[in-house]
Amino acid sequence: MAVLAGLVTAYGVIMGRYEMIEEPAAFTLLCGGLSGAFLALCLGVWAMVSTWVRVVRGFRYAAGATVLSLALLAVPTSFLVPGLARPAIHDISTDLSDPPLFTVSALTRPDWANDITPAPPDSDIAAAQREAYPEIVPLVLDMQPEEGFDFAGRAARELGWEVTARLAPPLPDVEGQIEAVARTDILRFADDVVIRVRPHEDGTRFDVRSVSRFGRSDLGRNGARIRQVLDLIELYSEE
Repeated sequence: MAVLAGLVTAYGVIMGRYEMIEEPAAFTLLCGGLSGAFLALCLGVWAMVSTWVRVVRGFRYAAGATVLSLALLAVPTSFLVPGLARPAIHDISTDLSDPPLFTVSALTRPDWANDITPAPPDSDIAAAQREAYPEIVPLVLDMQPEEGFDFAGRAARELGWEVTARLAPPLPDVEGQIEAVARTDILRFADDVVIRVRPHEDGTRFDVRSVSRFGRSDLGRNGARIRQVLDLIELYSEE
């Protein structure tokens, strides 16, 4: 059971990572493999106790199955436990009243993807974000929008995002926008990101929105991604 669970898990990771199957199918395989690993863990512990008490052969096989099951469950557990403390939302934005809108991503997202329409500012989703991510706010820097747009593009490239659209500010008083696809580390699941660069009375305002294509909860990765790109932009401005 432990070996079979390992094979199913590895198959789901490989097929999903290299985009041989769609994300829902890869996630189903991964859940199946991890469920099998949990069952094997329970059976392994029971077998270890049974063989030890009865003094019969088979303890080492039970121990091997238990160790293998624990190894399979360790990695996803390390991601799930911190993420479960976050609310079950998958759309995070620095501006809840007027969130940046997607253009290219709205046309290219697959049919099974989450709805990309932003939630109303007075919705339960917006309230959950305000409570869980009070630090996710717009970034305002003393610079020209053209320079800020260059910094935003540089940050997207450094983070390894696939830039799908660039609308540079044609005039100093007109906003610019960058759209990109960011992927998770292991399964390479796709999330859509948009960076909006607007003129502000104090210089330039940066708003970022990150939306997961699959899953009701993002386990905190969209908020972490927004903080990461804003920190990079601020770092560039200090160079």
